[in-house]
Parts: sequence; structure tokens; C-alpha cells
Amino acid sequence: MLSNRVGYILSFCLIVFLGLTWVGARAASTVIALNPAVTYQTMTGWETYLGSTVWDYKPYLPGFDRALDLAANDLGITRLMLTVHSGTEHPPGYAAQYLDGTINEGVLIRQYAYDIINDNADPFVADLTRFEFGIIDWRMENIVLPYKQKLEARGEKLYLYLSYVDFGESAFEHYQDPQEYAEFILVLFDHLRTKYGIVPDGNNIMNEPDLAGWSATTMGRLVAATGPRLAAARIASAAPSN
Repeated sequence: MLSNRVGYILSFCLIVFLGLTWVGARAASTVIALNPAVTYQTMTGWETYLGSTVWDYKPYLPGFDRALDLAANDLGITRLMLTVHSGTEHPPGYAAQYLDGTINEGVLIRQYAYDIINDNADPFVADLTRFEFGIIDWRMENIVLPYKQKLEARGEKLYLYLSYVDFGESAFEHYQDPQEYAEFILVLFDHLRTKYGIVPDGNNIMNEPDLAGWSATTMGRLVAATGPRLAAARIASAAPSN
């Protein structure tokens, strides 16, 4: 038994030694040569996203100023993706309950985040009293605006864009009526412009549409409906991510 154990140990050590030798040989034979005269791709910015589940951020608020400072001046992040749940079109109230801890993150996601309730039957006349902006506003006031100031202090411009998220089902769905989807996006842009003086630089039609089962036809219809309305408002529209 002892001899077997010794044999196993020796075999293991031999394998590790050979593996390290192989890695070392590979590293020694790998040479990366940079030619500054040749440019393949120019990086114009680094990006991170701001999720809607802001309870993930709240415990760290006391250290936010330092974290934002490092993100701007050390990491060089210049782009923020502001995710927006489809259930933002919903009578207000649940955001305050979530932010004060009355409901938890699970309830937010299961019952409200993707529970779209249409404001009215006219996609060209929005009833702003039927939208829940609370979670968007929290991120704008606690993260986006302070971060924008950090970048401006170093002569940089923040690139901010919205990203629609709908990983749930409700009786009413924006994708079933492209003009309703376009209205929703325009309401968001108008809210940010009116309240904060910020017009997002773009809109991501749907975050990870493949995971939600959205077809290329659905995406095309939404782009076709939203593009002209955004263009009329002089708003750029980013392509969907995957």
C-alpha cells in the first residue's frame, strides 16, 4: 500500500514537472512583435454596465466617490450602459418599495421588472403618470451624474446609452407593437433630458435578444419603427448586442 502511494506521488510530481516544463518552453518560444506603423483597430473607450438591481450597489455607497474616481482616472472607463427593464412602463410605486427594502430583489424581478402595463392605447401620446422612473433616477443621481463629472474634470466626455431588457412575459409586450416600443424609448430619452439635461448617446434595442427568443424579424420591425422617431428627435440608435 505504501509503495503504491509513493508511486502515485512520484507520478503526480512528474506530471506537474513536465507540464511546467512545457509551459515554460512555450512561453520562451512565443514572441509578440508590435509594429506601431500598422493599425488594426482603434479603441475609443472602455465600458461597463449599470444594472437595475441597485441593492447590489447600495452597501458600497460610502466608497462610491473613490470607486468612481478610480474608474475614471485609473481604468479609463468612458462608456456606461444603463439597463432599463421593460416593466418601467408600469404604474409607479414598486421602485420606492424596492429602494427602501419593503420588497426584495427577487420580488422586483419576478413581479415587476418585466410586468409591462401599457400607459394607454395610443403609442403617439404618452401618459407619463403610468411610468416608473424610480430605479433609473437612483442610478442617474448616485452613479451616472457623479461619474460624468469625474470624466469632465479630466477633459473626457461620457458616452451613455440605454439598453432595453425584457426576459419575462406579460399580457402586453412592447415587441408585439413596434410603435409602442418606440414610444417607450422616446419617453425614457425625454425623461432623462427633462430631469437631468442628459440625452443618451444611443439605444440598444434589446439586451441579448437571443436569450429572450426574439427573432431577427422582430428586431428588424423594432428598428424600423424606432429609428425614424429617434432620428426625428436627433437621437442616435446603437445596434443590438448579443
